[in-house]
Amino acid sequence: RASERAYEAPQGEVEIALAAIWCEVLGMARVGRHDDFFELGGHSLMSVQMVARVESAMHAQLSIKDIFQHPTLGGMAALITGAGQRKPVADALSDIDAFMDSMEEAA
Repeated sequence: RASERAYEAPQGEVEIALAAIWCEVLGMARVGRHDDFFELGGHSLMSVQMVARVESAMHAQLSIKDIFQHPTLGGMAALITGAGQRKPVADALSDIDAFMDSMEEAA
């Protein structure tokens, strides 16, 4: 759990930029490189905000699935750094629409 680990500051340009987005989305003063988005209170709707903000601020593409599979700041930054060709934003929005439709059907 994030609360049991010592704080380690974000390292490198991508982690620092991503940390600023996390702080904005999560309403926190700081996040560490080993912090988990969901343990800090993140949820699926915040994931949608993350996708949009990463695209606009960092010109990088991230999907909702990526956030669930790489929930730590360091893991997400490594994914962005290593991401050559990612899915276009339109595909990510399609994923979000499909997710929201499935949630409505389940309700």
